[in-house]
Amino acid sequence: MGLYRKKYPANISAIESQTRRRLWWQIVVLDARAAQRCRVDVLASTEHWQSELPLNVNDSDLTQDMLVEPRGRIGSTEMTFRLMLYDIGKFIRHSAPMAPFGGSWQKLSNQPVPLADKDKVIDELEKMVESNYLRYCDPVIPLHVFARGVASIMVCRMRLTIRHPRRFPDRGLSMTPDEKDKLFSFCLTIIEQDNFLHSVDSVRGFLWLLDHEFQGDAFVYLISELRYREPDTTTEKAWTEILEAFKHHPNLMDAKTPFTSALRNLTLKSWECWETRVQQLQNRHLSRPAVITQMFDQRTPGSTPSATGQSEDQATMEMDINAPMPSTSCGTIPATNWDFGLASMSDPLAPMDWNYWNGLIQNAETYSVDNFASPAPGGSA
Repeated sequence: MGLYRKKYPANISAIESQTRRRLWWQIVVLDARAAQRCRVDVLASTEHWQSELPLNVNDSDLTQDMLVEPRGRIGSTEMTFRLMLYDIGKFIRHSAPMAPFGGSWQKLSNQPVPLADKDKVIDELEKMVESNYLRYCDPVIPLHVFARGVASIMVCRMRLTIRHPRRFPDRGLSMTPDEKDKLFSFCLTIIEQDNFLHSVDSVRGFLWLLDHEFQGDAFVYLISELRYREPDTTTEKAWTEILEAFKHHPNLMDAKTPFTSALRNLTLKSWECWETRVQQLQNRHLSRPAVITQMFDQRTPGSTPSATGQSEDQATMEMDINAPMPSTSCGTIPATNWDFGLASMSDPLAPMDWNYWNGLIQNAETYSVDNFASPAPGGSA
């Protein structure tokens, strides 16, 4: 149909041209989501990314009898949110900072390039988003509030991706304390923004864009790090956000899958370490929140079986590397290191087996409807 063309024929009206632009870039987003589900790259042809973005105009700026396209507005319009997403994808695929990486997010995140160089690319992206979109957002307009929160999640997810322990041969053991603190901060911001958007009544109409994907990597990293972090204002805040996230995502408490069962057991192990540390260092007793109490109740003998036919505690604690892959309502879990429950759960301070968690998280994301809260449409994180 030629929707991807940089220029359309002269006999196409202004409103028809803009309709095609909007349609094409929405197709790009949908294609990126489908590619992410299949773990492949998106739209390899650079020609597809040279198409002009839709104009920054309101619907009322376009009329049927218009012969010439209007000038794009400077500032916010009804297209601000979508344009921001499209522009992020175009930046990743077709911008000077990404040129050394072939316009591929996968290459940027996977190549053995210093973190400082990768951060510079993300800094440029963040600067572009702030300059072109966020500075015009009105905090009174719900969609603008949503756009700012989504932008923060996206940028932090990119910074998490290039620092994720699974990117390192030693699974992050060689990371400096400063880098670990940065990673912890990025993950905390992701969960904090997700909680914030779920708590604002005015943006509830847009949450369907956010609720189809749980920020698994950030959540798991926070919980695992809290097993040994000292009690302070940051760790207190992290626990507050984690407990709040369980309330906003009730499926994490109710679902009986290997991922949710392992996540709940990891949370309990971290909480037990946290209770002990607070008692030892601050000589105070913590009252258990309702969410934590519910998790402990679920671990008692005779609790509701998981999707594998075991109790939640068994589903995580008795995983065997030689056992057949369990099936869930979504299908068969991909092969991974199933002895995580015996290795790390028995020692709450043992290094995280990120291969195990990566498999569970990817499985959870593969069978969910993906949303914009990723580097798409430029590629998956």
